Amino acid sequence: MKYKFNKAQHRLRNCVTFCAKGRTKTAKVATLCARRYEYSVMSMKTIIEKASDGVLEEREVIAFSESKRMSLDEFAHEFSKSVAQHYWNGSYDYHLCDGAMNWLYGFLTDPTYLITTNNTISEFPLDVYLAFDAGEYHHAGDEKSVDPVRKYTDPAIEKLLRAQEP
Repeated sequence: MKYKFNKAQHRLRNCVTFCAKGRTKTAKVATLCARRYEYSVMSMKTIIEKASDGVLEEREVIAFSESKRMSLDEFAHEFSKSVAQHYWNGSYDYHLCDGAMNWLYGFLTDPTYLITTNNTISEFPLDVYLAFDAGEYHHAGDEKSVDPVRKYTDPAIEKLLRAQEP
């Protein structure tokens, strides 16, 4: 059975093929083609790292989501789950994850996302954000020796990941 491409995939494939053969008329078109291709092969790891550094752009997320055939809400879930899992496994440190989730929270409250979700923010991405946010500061009643990441973030992430298990 032959795989059927959707319209966006056809445009991307044709654009990349057209650019690769040097048939573009302007540098602007060539740059656009290269960016479309870049977004389609970008990994979630790259997305998370760019978000953590504060350099991820909304258009990159939209293009990435389209290339993976996922809604922006599905993207937010996958992003959050990946951040939480990598943190829990020790492959990402707290600061990278906190920065990434701070970026995601900004995205979740942006009109572009809210329009696609009927002005609602999904529970799981918000809970992951709140888990990392709780590790940013000392809470009232805690002694100065208490590590808020160990006391608040770690148990919350463990609970969220366990709830995601089938």
